[in-house]
Amino acid sequence: MVPIHNKNSDSVNCQHLENRRKIFVIFFGYIIYVYNKKSLIPLFTELIGEFDLSEQDVGFITSAQQVSISVVTFLGGILTDHLPSTFLFSFGLLITGISTLFFPSGKNVYHFAAVWLLNGVGHGLELPTALWLTKQFSTKDTFASNWSFVMTAVNIAGVITPTWSTFLSNNLGWKMALYISGTLTFATGLVILFYFNKEPSFKTNRYIENRKTEIKLRLLDLFIYLPPLWIVIINRFVVSLYRLSINNWSQLFFASFHQFKINNNQYLSSVFITVFESSSIFGKLLAALAVRLPIAMCLHLISAFALILYCNLLLTTKNITIFIFIAIIAGISSAGNVITLSVLSTEIGNKKYQGLVTSLCNLATKLGAFCSGYPFTLIAFSIGWHGTFTLLAAIVVLTLIFDMIFYVRYNTQSPVGDKIE
Repeated sequence: MVPIHNKNSDSVNCQHLENRRKIFVIFFGYIIYVYNKKSLIPLFTELIGEFDLSEQDVGFITSAQQVSISVVTFLGGILTDHLPSTFLFSFGLLITGISTLFFPSGKNVYHFAAVWLLNGVGHGLELPTALWLTKQFSTKDTFASNWSFVMTAVNIAGVITPTWSTFLSNNLGWKMALYISGTLTFATGLVILFYFNKEPSFKTNRYIENRKTEIKLRLLDLFIYLPPLWIVIINRFVVSLYRLSINNWSQLFFASFHQFKINNNQYLSSVFITVFESSSIFGKLLAALAVRLPIAMCLHLISAFALILYCNLLLTTKNITIFIFIAIIAGISSAGNVITLSVLSTEIGNKKYQGLVTSLCNLATKLGAFCSGYPFTLIAFSIGWHGTFTLLAAIVVLTLIFDMIFYVRYNTQSPVGDKIE
């Protein structure tokens, strides 16, 4: 018998392989995005020493970046209606690369903040475009696993960046560390731009018309008729605040205790953050297996427990092994919620206003990131780092209580088809 060659099957397989390549390109680009964003954090102590900056000045620089990230992230859904997401993803890398190259030329906090404000414009494009592209290159069944894979880029970069930036700074100087970050980011943006150069636009006139209808929706109506939106927005804000506060300020938190000053504080905090980010990879991959609100509540409980240990044991012990354990459970639990809440935000409501809902949830994430910057340092200035992290633990616990009350009451009063799983 003559074997029958199925051309349709070959075509599907080729398309599947091509989509996987594109997902990997997005994944690599996201790694560079996050590396660039975090490359300055390990250098804060050197900036403070060289330019006589205060902790509030450093928080001001960080918050300047988060302000522009928050605004551009919210507008990202609208921009993708008029420009290809492939172009916006690459363009963001180019902006962040160029602005990073200008940062070392600064002489005062206002120059640093202005450059980092521009840097945030590029970073604001990373989340909405990466989420949109991942969904387009995935099927309904593979979206959660593909998105969790892309989001592990945050943690891979988080593992590499603290040690790598500290190494470059100690051997070549902090300015050269940022020059390397900026050059690599700009070059990656060019490569991805050329890779997606022939990629056709996914948008249709009908999709754009739907988005115009979507934008006209009153936000008040959206909140009234979509109560689950409240819960996702609040939780995404808290998870972002939790993760970035630990990531950005653990170095100064460690330094505030005498037992860690006699050692190399930079490397101690780098080890903690590296373990935190490494364990976050597993948290994200595991979360893709079960995306449910009760899972998010359990993860909140673990996150709060880890932060309470973090605050109290730092007062009484010098054993770094204990802090590695804390970093593991904090990383797994909080990163698991990043994926759980991201996927839940894409499932709220119908497709008519899905883009607006996603933009609001992304905005909540960026507002959490903003509050982890300058406002967090102001609170630390008033009540100390220990008190500030204890307050953060209390916020997580209150969010968990709110989730439980909302979940029970909403599912009790809603029809079967509208219940939250």
